[in-house]
Amino acid sequence: MPAETQRPDSASYDIHGILGIGVIHCKNPIAQVIHRELQHFADLGKGERPDLTIVLGSAPSPDWAPHGTPIGEDLLCDKRTEEVTVLRRSEPVFSSDNVRFVLRGDTRRSGAPVSIYVPSLKTEAPQWLRVARALVRHDFLAQEELLADAILAGLVEPFLYYRLPNEGHSLAHASAVSNGLGILFYGSSNVGKTSMALHLVKEGFEFFGDDLVILNENGRLLSYPKRIKLEAQHLTAYPTLTSWIGSTMNPVKRLLFKRFARNSAETPFQMMFYHPAISEIFDDVRIGRQSDLGALVYLKRAMRKDISLREIEMESCVETLATNLFWEFDTSAYRHNPYRYCMAYASNDDFLEGEIEQHRKVTRLLGKAISRARSFELQLPPKLETRHAHQAMDKLLSALG
Repeated sequence: MPAETQRPDSASYDIHGILGIGVIHCKNPIAQVIHRELQHFADLGKGERPDLTIVLGSAPSPDWAPHGTPIGEDLLCDKRTEEVTVLRRSEPVFSSDNVRFVLRGDTRRSGAPVSIYVPSLKTEAPQWLRVARALVRHDFLAQEELLADAILAGLVEPFLYYRLPNEGHSLAHASAVSNGLGILFYGSSNVGKTSMALHLVKEGFEFFGDDLVILNENGRLLSYPKRIKLEAQHLTAYPTLTSWIGSTMNPVKRLLFKRFARNSAETPFQMMFYHPAISEIFDDVRIGRQSDLGALVYLKRAMRKDISLREIEMESCVETLATNLFWEFDTSAYRHNPYRYCMAYASNDDFLEGEIEQHRKVTRLLGKAISRARSFELQLPPKLETRHAHQAMDKLLSALG
């Protein structure tokens, strides 16, 4: 474990007593964005000996230099130190200024500490460039937010994906709420998971997560309340979000955000590059921690005008949950897969064998986790409206008694 974790400028996060995450140089703006994502887990115990340590603005040591065997154009791998260096760009001479991340440790091996170093932190882009980018791409994220998101989605969440099953838990690519019993919504991307969660939170349910949650093999649902991935359809379904979120922005961002909201009304599933916390959307939200899992709801789109709810077999839910997680982590470029397989490549190991075993482990664990819950399939019209969410929840809650 790096000695720096005891420094006064460090922060710690305890993921339900299962895994600990530490962040060093926590006064950096990037660390503040990471804190917004993980604040629900702040200072709860395991951070004193973190399983994963993120060091911002520092290399592994003062005399450190990029080294190892080149893998492709932007990766270096050192099997001896279990170190992977991720370069910003391919260059004939590898300089420390060209280093994006340095990863040390084996993500898969239970109990082995892993460290992520981010030596060079880019400064914020000029105001005129941010405005131009927002006008063209509807991109509301500052530079530190973009880098923090790359760390969280590309490094932290894959770490949880691999390590949690070693401890009897697994991520699920789903949204979830609870009113004493947990209700988990899963399905393909853009199918309505966030919309359903937001609807029930508005009705007083506890919020557990809108993109990722955690399940354990004993049938417990654990929260992972990261920031919300808003899309155009959410602004249409909840018009007050525009004014509420806009009130937290500076004048330039507020103007661009309102422009996005106005232009996106007829563009469903358009992703907006602003990720608010659930507390920025609902001021009286209750964030849960753990709950017994009572129901799984598989969301599907169908060429129909209204909704349809039917109970289904649990076995099909296990397969779909595991497959959705496989697509989210093992096949998604968004998760920066090359970081994970280059060590196997340098060792002439079969990376696919490890991924297949990981998928089997997750499938077995998820099967245990949902074995006592009821399973439903909810078919939704192509264009989801607020009334559909009301109808769906009325039918589901009636079915659950």
